[in-house]
Amino acid sequence: RNSNSHYPMNANTRRILAYLIGLSLIITTAVVASLAYNLHANNTHHEQLALETGRIFFKEQVIIRRWNASLGGIYAPVTDTLQPNPYLDDPHRDLTTTNGLKLTKINPAFMTRLLSEMSEHTSEGINFHITSLKPLNPHNAPDEWERRALENFARGADEQFEVVEEPRGRILRFMGRLIAEKPCLKCHAHQGYQVGEVRGGIRVSLPLASFEIAAMH
Repeated sequence: RNSNSHYPMNANTRRILAYLIGLSLIITTAVVASLAYNLHANNTHHEQLALETGRIFFKEQVIIRRWNASLGGIYAPVTDTLQPNPYLDDPHRDLTTTNGLKLTKINPAFMTRLLSEMSEHTSEGINFHITSLKPLNPHNAPDEWERRALENFARGADEQFEVVEEPRGRILRFMGRLIAEKPCLKCHAHQGYQVGEVRGGIRVSLPLASFEIAAMH
């Protein structure tokens, strides 16, 4: 993987992102614990528990993205490995502080990709991927399953989910659609998106093994 796929930041920005991930996982864990109790009481299958967790995780990512958009993006220092995003069409992408520190903007899509890379190293085994039928960043291109989901979104579906076999075991794949909102057009208006249109989706993968154990207790 080339250096453009990693985005190291200064200590303050790293703490903010670590806090967001930690908060997201704490909320998800608490809700999952409650769901596990209720679903077990109702003799509901563990796949339903994983599905509800995927929905919650997706909604949390949408909230984080809206927070970023409400700030107009956040800035981090440019380093040897954190270079300005070549896919971000924004005249204010790069700034220089009064003391000469060069900063570059991290917009919602850039942040989602960063968070997804950080999630790959968590013990929960949950990972996610932002994607679109018209990706600006090639790393955000959909795989075959994601492409089918995006095509279903274009036909009116709100979400897509399926249990699939992967090398690490049985995985529930969940994907929720992303709708173009007014702040999105700052970066994506040139792609022809209008407010209210489907702009893409976030795929969440959840290992079923952990939910099978939870459903037994």
